[in-house]
Amino acid sequence: MFERNETSEQCQKRLARERKANSRKKQKNVNTVKVTHHDFGRMDQRCHHCDAKFWLQEKDHKSNRTSPILMMCCANGKIRLPPLLEPPIISIESIYFISF
Repeated sequence: MFERNETSEQCQKRLARERKANSRKKQKNVNTVKVTHHDFGRMDQRCHHCDAKFWLQEKDHKSNRTSPILMMCCANGKIRLPPLLEPPIISIESIYFISF
């Protein structure tokens, strides 16, 4: 704010200090990243073809909420992958007592 007893030179110095302070504030704001939280609720939708789990928001935009079509997993049954193999049974002893 301009003060009446302030000379022109003092005013210029004060304005320069204020600009510098504002510039520092802007530089601090550049380095901060704002993260937005999204909550899609429960992952309770399942593909009818491959049984993959999805959120309702991941449905195909052409389908409706009552019978959603999920296209990201198996392209609505067009892609078929072999079933996953059962993982080997490993005992805790074999994990901790490995001999070389």
